[in-house]
Amino acid sequence: MPKLAELLKDTWFFLRTNFTGLCAVLLPLLIPLNFISTAAEYYSSDEAQYVWLAIIFEITAFPLYQGALVFFLAAMVKGEQLPVSQYYKLAVKFWLPLILLYLATGLAMLGGFLLLILPGLIVAARVAFAEFYCLLHEQAPLDAFKSSWEQARKYQWTILAGLLVIALAVIILFSVLDWVVVMLGLNGAPYTFISSVAASILYASTTIFCFRVFTLHLETQNPSNGETKSTEANALSE
Repeated sequence: MPKLAELLKDTWFFLRTNFTGLCAVLLPLLIPLNFISTAAEYYSSDEAQYVWLAIIFEITAFPLYQGALVFFLAAMVKGEQLPVSQYYKLAVKFWLPLILLYLATGLAMLGGFLLLILPGLIVAARVAFAEFYCLLHEQAPLDAFKSSWEQARKYQWTILAGLLVIALAVIILFSVLDWVVVMLGLNGAPYTFISSVAASILYASTTIFCFRVFTLHLETQNPSNGETKSTEANALSE
């Protein structure tokens, strides 16, 4: 397994070189989702109503654009490029399994956080492969959860460190940007909308990072297909 710095470098390389494609996949749902959230914050007389609308939309939309993102990553490492609509058609088929999977992983992480912060973070790292097993290996939600829990164990500290670095980098970036915007008096609904969409796209780096680790894991698990797996893994790196 490459060092954390190399994995993060590969993640940044993929994000940078495929940024247009990522935007094409994510924006169709991120734009209306963040528009509703921004409207609720700035323009609604009944903010609670819009907040609930945003929550319902997020629960409905997240498995779709996250599933489309995973299928996009899988296609890119194979050297394929499908229409965006095709990624969503594939994601629609797995909407219910993903809902159930995210419910299971969410409850597991909540249980960990109720104990202490670190157990919750460890759980998050151990289930990082679950959506890949569900979507790409077509495993049932519980089976995907179990597969990830077992297979991600030896990578849990690498995954956890990578996720924390990416999250911290995004938080710092937008904290500084928010400060500059406030100082210039440019804060408001347009900035909130744009920044929230941009942050959502950058947070996709966490999925890219986990997928990078996952492809390397598959390479070690299937030495007979090493050449093929190496080709797919190298597509995520410089």
